[in-house]
Amino acid sequence: MLALTQYQVDSTTLASSLELMEKALALTPERYDLLYMKGWLLMHGARYKDALAVLQQAYDLHMNSDNNSHVPENVEGAIQYCIAVCNFHLHKNDDAISYMEKAMRHSNYSQSPELLNNLAVLRMRKKQYDKATLDLLNKARTAKPNFPEYNINMAVCVDLYPDKARAPGWYSLAQKCINIALNDKNITASRKQDLLVAKQQIDARLRKLPKSAPKSK
Repeated sequence: MLALTQYQVDSTTLASSLELMEKALALTPERYDLLYMKGWLLMHGARYKDALAVLQQAYDLHMNSDNNSHVPENVEGAIQYCIAVCNFHLHKNDDAISYMEKAMRHSNYSQSPELLNNLAVLRMRKKQYDKATLDLLNKARTAKPNFPEYNINMAVCVDLYPDKARAPGWYSLAQKCINIALNDKNITASRKQDLLVAKQQIDARLRKLPKSAPKSK
């Protein structure tokens, strides 16, 4: 049920963008900002192994370059975060955590709710259902209180943390957030399906737990 947050790119846009990126790289193969953009596109096309190879190449070139004049601000953090996401999907949890923590050192990622949530998910994968993980999720929820994934993950963490009595309330709150998202007229079909599956899983879990109310920090 753990929910990683990530943007999606439709297949038509992805294919045309990759074609343009390949043409640009044919002219300037050492441009690590272009390699980063190619890796970003591959990542959002769920081609995580290919994306990781390209992003690692971009990162290595960036770290060994003295010329940052044409590179967007904080590109290093952006590359590190994308490498972390690819490692997450390839189940390389330790590498994912390492690169996500590196990305958090940059100002544009230090308080990113998406990054905070995804780092919490990685910690939960390693069965670290502790206060540090709850703190990450609380920070993500503070930025976006009604975002379904953050509330789903909070419910799961509380359920597995030594405070199980509060779990039903958090699951109920997550359901409300899911309902809000499902009523968004701009919701994509894939996101709608993911949320409906999560809602069914929550329903099943709630039937096994006593009722209680969430208690945030």
